[in-house]
Amino acid sequence: LRGHLSSSKRLHSLPSARCSMSEKKEDEASFDNCVGAGRLEGWFTCQNFENDKRGWGHIQSYCFEGRLFFHLQRSPSLRGVTYRRRDPVFFEVVEFNGRCEAVKLMLPSQVDPQDEDDADKPEPSEMLGQRF
Repeated sequence: LRGHLSSSKRLHSLPSARCSMSEKKEDEASFDNCVGAGRLEGWFTCQNFENDKRGWGHIQSYCFEGRLFFHLQRSPSLRGVTYRRRDPVFFEVVEFNGRCEAVKLMLPSQVDPQDEDDADKPEPSEMLGQRF
């Protein structure tokens, strides 16, 4: 489930998605296996101006079926950022009020390369008692 975008070319053949104010808030899908899985990758189903108007939107990913809800209040990195439908995005999944939701959404350009380097490092507790 864990994945990182090495380039936007990786998501070149994305399924099409429609935006509509009458969409269901969340497709019937299971996102439970994504909760706590760390940073995942996916793509937006709508442009930023549509999501900004509503204050929420949906993303899709190869990690799950259906569309996953996100609220802009829980993704401060998206404030004032322009993105289009099918643009790549990194996110985490949490359970909020009994429903799964994408949080901490970031565009690939917003991801700190230092974060990815840290993913391969051992936990500090694993290094206790060792000399370097």
